Amino acid sequence: MATSFRFAFRTELQCGSPHNLLQQYAQALEQHQLALAMAQQADYKYLIYQVHEELSKVYEQQGAFQQALYHYQQFHQIRDTVLSQEQAIKLQNLRTTYEIEQAQREAETQRRLREEEQRYYEQLSKMKDELIGTASHDLKSPLTSIMIGIDLLRRHQRLDDEAGQNLIQRLDTNAERMRELISDLLDLAKLETGQGLHMEQVALKPFLEGVIETLKPLAQKQGITLELQPDFQDVLIQGDTSGLRRVLDNLLSNAIKYTQAGGRVTVYAELVGAEIIVKVKDTGIGIPSKDIPHVFERFYRVADKAHQAVEGTGLGLAIVKSIVEQHGGKIWVESQPGISSTFSFSVPRVEAPAIA
Repeated sequence: MATSFRFAFRTELQCGSPHNLLQQYAQALEQHQLALAMAQQADYKYLIYQVHEELSKVYEQQGAFQQALYHYQQFHQIRDTVLSQEQAIKLQNLRTTYEIEQAQREAETQRRLREEEQRYYEQLSKMKDELIGTASHDLKSPLTSIMIGIDLLRRHQRLDDEAGQNLIQRLDTNAERMRELISDLLDLAKLETGQGLHMEQVALKPFLEGVIETLKPLAQKQGITLELQPDFQDVLIQGDTSGLRRVLDNLLSNAIKYTQAGGRVTVYAELVGAEIIVKVKDTGIGIPSKDIPHVFERFYRVADKAHQAVEGTGLGLAIVKSIVEQHGGKIWVESQPGISSTFSFSVPRVEAPAIA
C-alpha cells in the first residue's frame, strides 16, 4: 500500500513539473497542491518537504515572493525535523548495535569464566580425591600399627604396676581418638565431594524406632530416659539410610552425653508442608547463646568445663550438617543454658500415601 501511494505521489509531483517548465503555473500549482494534500494525509514528512520546495519554486517564478518564502520556510523547517529524526534513528541504531556487541562480549566473557571455574573445581575435586586416598593410606596405616603394638604389648608384656597400666590406657585412648578424628575427616571430605550417599525411600517411624532402640542401652547406663513421641503418623522420606542414621545417632549420642542422670531425651517428628521436621530434645546442660552460631563449624567446641569434659573430635555436627544439606534440608539448634537443647533438622517428604 505504501509503494502504491508513493507511485501516485510521484505521478502527481512529476505532472506538475512540465507545467512549471511551460510556465503553466496554475496547472503546476494544482498538481503540487494535490501532491501536498496526499503527503500530508499520509503524514510522510519526507514527501511533504519535497512538495514545499517545488511550490516555492513555482511561486518564485510567478513573482509571488511572499508565498514562495512561506513554502521555502516550510521546506527547511520540515527537512530539518526529518533529518534530525533520521539522525536520532541512526544514533539509536548505533547504540543498539553497540549494546548488542557489548552483550555478546559479556556473554563470551561469562562463558570463558564458567569454563575456567569448571576446570578449577575439577582440579579441586581431583586434589580432594587424591587427599582422601593419601590420608587413607598414610594416616590409617601407622595408626593401625600403633594399635596393634599396644595390643601386643598388653598381651605379652607384664606391666602390673599402676604407672604402666596408665601408660597403656593413655596410648589406647589417644590412638582411638586419632582413629575417630581420621575417620571423621575422611567422611567429611567424601561428603563434600558428593560421595557416599545412596538415596532411597525410607519409612520414617520404623527408622526412628530402630535408631532409638540401638541407643537405649547407652541411655539406660547413664540413667536417662530415651523415648520417641508416639503420636505421629508414619510418612516416607527420600534419603540415604546410613547417612540419616548417622545424623540421628550423633544427635542422640550428644543429647545423652550432655544430659545428667535422671534426665530425658525425646525424639519428635512432624509434617510441615512438604518437609518432615525431626527434633531431638534433651534436658541437659544447654548451650550458651554466644556459641550457638558456631556449633556446626568444624572443630568447634564449647569452651566451658562442662562441655570440655565430654570427649569429641569437634567434627560430628559438621558432618551432620553436610549430610542434612545433601538431602536438601537444613539443621538448627535452640537452647537454654542449664535447661535444655533441641536440635532440629528437615528432610523432604516423598509425595506418596502414608504407610499404615
